[in-house]
Amino acid sequence: MQDDIRIVALEQMVTRDRTLNDAFDLDYGYSMDRDFIGGKWIRTKLDVEENE
Repeated sequence: MQDDIRIVALEQMVTRDRTLNDAFDLDYGYSMDRDFIGGKWIRTKLDVEENE
């Protein structure tokens, strides 16, 4: 799997997929997922203990 690792600039990622800007204001304790590139992002609150 390490053969798939790449270092890219965030600017290049956003240039290719502007919907990544939707995660700009993602709060701590939340995640965002989508089913496919171009699909709608879904925000989910994570179950995180306060001490973690």
